[in-house]
Amino acid sequence: MGYPIEPHDIQALRVFFISPKNRKVAKQPPSEGFGAVMWLMMGGDVGDLWSGAIARELGRRSDGARMDKPCGNGFIANKFKCGKNLSSGLHQKLIDAGQNVFKPYEKKMDAAQRDYKALESSIDRLKAGNGDIEALKEQWKEAKAKATQSMMPVEKIRDSLMRKSAVTEEEIDSFFSSLRITRNAKTTMKESELDEVGFSEAIEEAYRLSNGKLRPNLKVDSDDIGLASAAIDLRSRTMYVSDRLNREDVYHELGHLLEEDSPKVKDAAYEFLLARADSNKVSLSQFTGVKGHKNEKIYPDKFVDPYVGKVYSNKETEIISVGLQHFADSNSMVHLYAKDKEHFYLTLGALNANL
Repeated sequence: MGYPIEPHDIQALRVFFISPKNRKVAKQPPSEGFGAVMWLMMGGDVGDLWSGAIARELGRRSDGARMDKPCGNGFIANKFKCGKNLSSGLHQKLIDAGQNVFKPYEKKMDAAQRDYKALESSIDRLKAGNGDIEALKEQWKEAKAKATQSMMPVEKIRDSLMRKSAVTEEEIDSFFSSLRITRNAKTTMKESELDEVGFSEAIEEAYRLSNGKLRPNLKVDSDDIGLASAAIDLRSRTMYVSDRLNREDVYHELGHLLEEDSPKVKDAAYEFLLARADSNKVSLSQFTGVKGHKNEKIYPDKFVDPYVGKVYSNKETEIISVGLQHFADSNSMVHLYAKDKEHFYLTLGALNANL
């Protein structure tokens, strides 16, 4: 005899399954790490699909947890009119910038999204083992090859966005001349998967994507930052790195800096958070069932990751940081586009709008 499943149980499952890191390790063989084993223990791809279906049903019920309600009851359909106090002028700039910049690429991105989902479905069928296994393996190989092919244009989209950046080479040189990387940070980078050269490349890419909205005088140091791979002190403009540093971490922390350096982007991100959020704040640890988020609160919603809903006392958000983090590579771009187009376009608008 089992026990009744409550809405918060489904929430905990969705938190696990929609985590970008968990989804990444899920594609690895179980022999390569505990993350893949945990994915299977939680129900695997079938559990992901099942909990997603239940979450959508709860989103339609008045007595269920609000996990599937889009911003403004249709964010994109309502032309991004979800900010409560955001001026229509800035609001429209963000819409136009995001949509106009990406309009030439939508068909290719939609194709990548379809092939990505088809690959996930082929994996589900193979793991379920219903039917001819050899035939299922061939279907998986075909889907994987097609998805890989579809991902190639997405990388070109990233390149195109950077080429169209308004940033000049002189501005790049000026930004890097003010960048200070301490000896400790350089030593730490040697022990991480992202060395100093890779770190500098990530910095330049993010700076180009932001169209120069990041102000200069960034310091990079190494310090004890607990479980985090990287962190940033906005007051001193210091990014702290650990030996677990990767490209996504650099983009993420620069997203925080972008929000700080552009007050209008900060206002837009905060209004987006409020419009998408549930009326009640909840504990991140209790919501996710994962310890280590002491005193951290979130607004729960169907974000690409529950951490996106984190609440700060000074209107800082994780909206731009997590959004920019997904522009670090083509797979992550497709993931954000597939899971939350609203967040994708808002991020792109913030990067390109002339605020």
